[in-house]
Amino acid sequence: MALACLAALSSGQLLEAASPSAEQLEFFETEIRPLLAEHCYSCHSSKIQTPFAGLRLDSRAALLKGGDSGPAIQPGQPEKSRLMNLVRGQPLLM
Repeated sequence: MALACLAALSSGQLLEAASPSAEQLEFFETEIRPLLAEHCYSCHSSKIQTPFAGLRLDSRAALLKGGDSGPAIQPGQPEKSRLMNLVRGQPLLM
């Protein structure tokens, strides 16, 4: 389920749209943000002074900017998304 939600996020539908639809926002808030909050925000959010690897995942802009290794998400190209690869354990399991 987590991979499916993150794949939807990096498919570009939410990140490329200037104004995501109400349905897209609801999907993000109910399916994706809870996963990120539960598994990622403790190291990758504004909750800590210096996010690990310079990566924040708690905003659209932060996802697109990425961290020390570059963008976390490649809109429209989930197979090239660093976040997706890390969640899959390639090269590390987050």
